[in-house]
Amino acid sequence: MRVTTARSELEVTPGETASLFVDVVNTDRVIDGVSARVIGLPEESIRCEPALLPLFPDATGQLTVTVAPPRHMVAGRHPIAIEISSHGAQAAAQYLEITLIVAPDPQLQLTSTPRIAKGRVAVVLHLLSPAQRPIQVTQDLRGFWERTYPEVKKELKGRYPRHPWPDDPWSAKATARAKPRGT
Repeated sequence: MRVTTARSELEVTPGETASLFVDVVNTDRVIDGVSARVIGLPEESIRCEPALLPLFPDATGQLTVTVAPPRHMVAGRHPIAIEISSHGAQAAAQYLEITLIVAPDPQLQLTSTPRIAKGRVAVVLHLLSPAQRPIQVTQDLRGFWERTYPEVKKELKGRYPRHPWPDDPWSAKATARAKPRGT
């Protein structure tokens, strides 16, 4: 069995779906059936179609793996594996390593610092640069956006020119995407 996919990364926004196509070739001399499962995501967030792909010897088929990460999934890069299993020829399972890139939930736009303990304690927020390094630790999110962000933006805009640095962060749409190279 030979297994390939055209992509090593899959981008998705929480609450939405994204699909990856997996090409499978039966290199054995017997009729085989193959299936896929994803390791690293909750089972209810994944759909693999068809459930069992029948393949004659030397035949090629395609599995579609669709992921729908839960709304609460943390934005960022998450390694997952797709396991392709043989059911007829009993060939060893094949694994594809994929990076799931989860965008920030556009619905999650905080205007003030979250509070816990019935509102008595402000959560300490670690705000990260595009390189996932802390740029500010604060319990005053509104103050960061109003007073500190313009200075941080000046510094980081030069260091990370492909990332959006809106003049008005209050009305900007959340994104995990950088601008394409050369733009």
